[in-house]
Amino acid sequence: MTVFQPRTMAGSQKSIKSALATKEMVDAADMAVIVTFVGSSNVAQFISANERSYKAAGRKLTIKYDTFYGTPCAAHCIDLILEDLAKPDLFPLNAFTIEKARRIMKFIYNHSWVLNALRKDFTGGRDLFRPGITRFATNFISLQSLFMFKGELQKMFTSDLWVNSNYFTSPIGLDISDLLLDSSFWRNVEHILNLSEPLVRVLRFVGQGSSPC
Repeated sequence: MTVFQPRTMAGSQKSIKSALATKEMVDAADMAVIVTFVGSSNVAQFISANERSYKAAGRKLTIKYDTFYGTPCAAHCIDLILEDLAKPDLFPLNAFTIEKARRIMKFIYNHSWVLNALRKDFTGGRDLFRPGITRFATNFISLQSLFMFKGELQKMFTSDLWVNSNYFTSPIGLDISDLLLDSSFWRNVEHILNLSEPLVRVLRFVGQGSSPC
């Protein structure tokens, strides 16, 4: 996605966006056509994704016209940071904890009885899963949801309703209940949230429709 932030023009206050269908199309010549159409004097800022091809094309444009400046998309930059925070080779504890959280979410949402019981008797109809603005933000937003419902989850998985269910003695049921009652898991979740929450908050802000990027 390439975003041109125009200067004030009569009849238009909106950013002009051009979605280039493939990476092969991303070069300065293609973007120059759009700049020419808009008028370089009407472009105040060139915002692009952070991939190498976009950045290279952006540099060529700003050098060619010398009337506007280029910056990487803030949302994309933050998304790349969140991606790195979940990489096992960089932050193994984060990746291990996120994988455990996925197992919990997958178990709950793949078993209708568990999901319905949780909604009906413990969360007041509220859902655990909340999709994120980006793919990598979803990992951390899921952790936020789990942490927010920590008490309700632990109550359910120690309740008579759970103990009397068919899942109580099943291998996957035992695994999930052990995870939810593991204090070290929750300490790790809290630690990750302390790192990621400010980034997710900024990502929500820059990802709003009122912001070009």
